[in-house]
Amino acid sequence: METITKQEANEISTATSGNESTVTVPDINKTSVCLVLEMQFLGNSRKIKNDQINVDADESMVRASKKLFDCDELAAVKSLDGEIRKYLYQKCLPSMFKEGIYRVPISSLEKVIDQLEEFKAERQARIEKFLENYEQHVQDAQKKLRNVFDPRNYPTDANDARNRFSMTWKMVTFDTPSTLKAVSESIWRDERNKARIELQQATMEVREVLRQGMAELVNHMYDRLTKVDDVTGKGVTFKAATVSNFQRFLDDFSERNITNDTELASLVDRARKLLGNEVTPDALRKNANVRQTVTEGIGSLKIALDSLMQEQPIRTIVMTDEVV
Repeated sequence: METITKQEANEISTATSGNESTVTVPDINKTSVCLVLEMQFLGNSRKIKNDQINVDADESMVRASKKLFDCDELAAVKSLDGEIRKYLYQKCLPSMFKEGIYRVPISSLEKVIDQLEEFKAERQARIEKFLENYEQHVQDAQKKLRNVFDPRNYPTDANDARNRFSMTWKMVTFDTPSTLKAVSESIWRDERNKARIELQQATMEVREVLRQGMAELVNHMYDRLTKVDDVTGKGVTFKAATVSNFQRFLDDFSERNITNDTELASLVDRARKLLGNEVTPDALRKNANVRQTVTEGIGSLKIALDSLMQEQPIRTIVMTDEVV
């Protein structure tokens, strides 16, 4: 880990405010990398000119659009794009940068890349399925759009349409250029301190995302376990996804815990012991003893998480083993 001077630590601390605490954590730039994902998709909507619609309203207040294609094959590509983003949201962490940039734990990087390769192959297969009958899709659109159909809105052929799709990714780092120090040490120091402050914010966001994520899962499970139907007086339906989503979070936590949040890790361990292999959705529905044990355990976790979420905010995060 990089060592910082006392002066630099003080400069970072004074950039924040309040009476919050200080915590030392691993440098998340060393425990994770940022992945930039770009997915291009064939544009499927266009504006309709006001003279093509007839409404009793001021034209300046009206905007209308049309779908270019209405077919299951293209919808399947769009659906997969959503699955890809959902996968990265579950396996990765926020980057504090623009949408499409994910912070990937080093320990799971190879697994994430392998999965992206599989997604890319599946995506291309779905694109090709759409392109097999591309001309027919255009003709179907013309029939449905009638007088608002415009051939200029469409790729000229299947090959042209294929070029409108793409899926690429790359790894990026966000460090202060060392060459800047040769130009001006004072500017370099200022920029390095700015970068450290941004890294502190990113670290706090990562901790918050994991804590909030577990809190939401615990609250949802507790609600499903304790809520009673107003009409029947019986417990509400307990869905399998309530357990599987929680289990997925617990399974992925160790790799995603790149800030070494020991307090949350302790609660995760308690949840793992509580939701052992014998705790299935079916057991929670039919076995009163299992349901009662899990309900009490989840209730205890809920109290602990509520307390954790209300902790005094962290003022300074130092990415080092010691300040010299």
